[in-house]
Amino acid sequence: MRIQVAQAKYAGYRGMYLQPPAEKDGLWTAIIRFDTSEHLEGWINSPERAELLRESKVFVAQEQLLRLATSFPGWVPTNPLTGKGPPSWKTAMLVILGVFPMVMLEIRFLSPLLTSLGFRAALTTFIVNCLTAAATTFILMPRFVRWFGWWLFVDPKKPAWVEPAGLLVLVGLYAIEIASVWHLLSW
Repeated sequence: MRIQVAQAKYAGYRGMYLQPPAEKDGLWTAIIRFDTSEHLEGWINSPERAELLRESKVFVAQEQLLRLATSFPGWVPTNPLTGKGPPSWKTAMLVILGVFPMVMLEIRFLSPLLTSLGFRAALTTFIVNCLTAAATTFILMPRFVRWFGWWLFVDPKKPAWVEPAGLLVLVGLYAIEIASVWHLLSW
């Protein structure tokens, strides 16, 4: 509790979640969120945190520090040159690009098929979500990261037109998706 109160006073603090172990004798997990890596480093390297950790050694058998550099770890890698992930809004835009048409087509074609086969709504929704997550993880995001890598990662050496160009390309693809799905689903 004292650690939480202390870290909450640091710039950029966004919250903490304490997850109990999933199994007996498992590890407790504390997820700490800061708005920037610099603010996180300020807390991690602070003398106040070091002192609180020293005091907590009586209660803690081991400490492991894992940093997730992207908001979608596993879907989007970190930039090998900087070690940082892309901005979350860019990743979210790519996820929407892939998930929107897939979900619309699943709702229109797959859900009624599964329901007609006797599947209940909860099971149908679970199957559709599994297919969406699998396709996003193994098919869509690897391709999108490769195709949009030129825009995805922030690099001060990039020409100024790269950011708006990537945004325009995505908005154009959104428009094509919406028009295509609208046309397809209105027969």
